[in-house]
Amino acid sequence: MRGAKESLVLRPTLPDVLGHSFEIFIEKQEHLLAKTGVIKFWRAITRSHPPLYGADVEASLFAAPAPGTGWNLRRLDTLLTSVLEQAGHPLPACTTPCLCFGQWRTMSAWERFEQLVHSLVPHLAASCPQYLRHKDVVISPALLDTHKLPYLKLVQHPGEFVVTFP
Repeated sequence: MRGAKESLVLRPTLPDVLGHSFEIFIEKQEHLLAKTGVIKFWRAITRSHPPLYGADVEASLFAAPAPGTGWNLRRLDTLLTSVLEQAGHPLPACTTPCLCFGQWRTMSAWERFEQLVHSLVPHLAASCPQYLRHKDVVISPALLDTHKLPYLKLVQHPGEFVVTFP
């Protein structure tokens, strides 16, 4: 036909469509499972079950690195480790590796909020100056949102390691 325009029409194949849809479905399911887990966690620790603190052990799953053999999670040099070690003041869990162990209803990494906790629940500090050492104070993300404090969320799946840096 004279004057007719050709158009390129891309039609995805069934495997393309199903594969893409399946990936979206998996992402949504993982997000839903993570969200459900968070809801269950906060329900469990705000009712009759007190929170537990995941134990920190100063240790590593890696052998001591030999000089010049590359990186090793047991020894990652940073400005913080260099300065503190040269000054003779190593800081456990910041300049040395720690393993955190936990299970359902355990949490850790709340140490950064000590000042916030002290300002929000001064009666705990008044009754025991070292109340945070009891490791039974938990701050809800909703409270952090209220005070516009930034935080990160992480879902750790079975068999995964989480590496955090100070």
